Amino acid sequence: MVVFSQVIPANVATRVLARNPKRAAYTITNFSGYDFYLGHDQDVRDSGTDMGHRLVNGSGWEDEFWKGEVWLYGTTTGTITVDETVKEE
Repeated sequence: MVVFSQVIPANVATRVLARNPKRAAYTITNFSGYDFYLGHDQDVRDSGTDMGHRLVNGSGWEDEFWKGEVWLYGTTTGTITVDETVKEE
């Protein structure tokens, strides 16, 4: 299991997880005071056709199926925590 915190800068899509075919699951926890938007590519935004899944402040997102990249976008800088569980060989 890998756990780390990452700063998400304002108005820039930031990759928080690289593609990983061995990923069993991941959780992103947003303890900041701001909302972020989660997507699977660098085009994720907070509105329009590229609007990602809203990760509300004080909440989390968990996925046990997605093996590709994970990106976050926010209009204000904040810090999130990522927990990635990887299958062992």
